Amino acid sequence: MFTVRMPLGALAVCLACSSIVTVVAAPPATIKLAYPGDVTLYKDSAGNYVYKSFPTLLRLFVYDKDRPGKSNCNEGCDSAWQPLPVSPRETAISAREARQKGRLGDWAIIHRKDGTLQWAYKNRPIYVRYHDLPPDASTEKEGFHLLKP
Repeated sequence: MFTVRMPLGALAVCLACSSIVTVVAAPPATIKLAYPGDVTLYKDSAGNYVYKSFPTLLRLFVYDKDRPGKSNCNEGCDSAWQPLPVSPRETAISAREARQKGRLGDWAIIHRKDGTLQWAYKNRPIYVRYHDLPPDASTEKEGFHLLKP
């Protein structure tokens, strides 16, 4: 008998990848399969499909005060509600596809006030919450809501 040692981070990535394969196999008909590599479609324990950031698996949120294609969460707001950034590997791949088709499924790349790139879903800028705290009454009061496919 032998033991296989694997760093916890590698194990988490392996488990996350195996979940992705399972989830992508049967998404609801209303969800477009095209989404960026910085995001994963995840099936929660209640059987609901949700988008999460990848590889960190943080919950994704939208903000009521944003305008279509424009983030209004800046200077302070974006320290607790971090924009979902476009990773360097996705910048080249998804930007090319988005330019050719105008978007990647329901996803698009937007330019923030500070010049960084952020993902938007159905023209709504996307955020992750600091420490991935679950939604609560203050979340709703601030105008942030879980992203629903």
